[in-house]
Amino acid sequence: MRYLKGSSTLKLVDDYCVVDIETSNADQVRGDIIELSSLKVRANEVVDTFSVLLKPRYPIDIHTMRIHNITNKMVQDAPTFPEIIHSFKDFIGDDILIGHNVHFDINYIYDNCVRQNVEPLKNDFIDTLRLSRRTYKGVQNYKLTTLATHFGYSATTHRGLDDCYSTHLVYQELKNRLSPKEIEALA
Repeated sequence: MRYLKGSSTLKLVDDYCVVDIETSNADQVRGDIIELSSLKVRANEVVDTFSVLLKPRYPIDIHTMRIHNITNKMVQDAPTFPEIIHSFKDFIGDDILIGHNVHFDINYIYDNCVRQNVEPLKNDFIDTLRLSRRTYKGVQNYKLTTLATHFGYSATTHRGLDDCYSTHLVYQELKNRLSPKEIEALA
């Protein structure tokens, strides 16, 4: 159980940090974060970015290399999670975090913090996957690439910062398309 984990919310906010990670594989026990990215947003505008490749404990599997185009060679001299987590936490501060299927990202970061004896993330968060399912109809599925393309943005590259930008744009589109009645119902 992740006792200190923040809460999921559907509040609509103008100041937040978008987060996205890429992992060495899908296994949260043997998998590691290999890319940690975030956008700092103030008054709905991106004002700063954070993105770093991380050296995993175990080699990146071939399937993951094909998806993210992050190779073992690219991360061989990268910092490790314990070396960068404090900088990341300073960057996001107490902001609400936004991500697409953000539970995966937050749980992975949380568990890595616990493994490294670092205070875990406590930030509340908004999941654009959950928000889009509740507020928007008319798409074939709710994958980030599908939603971004549907709203007229180029599809993501499955890299951290690109996915953050796509998530930010999808969040803004969802906010802009909600009626006052729908916004009130979410609150």
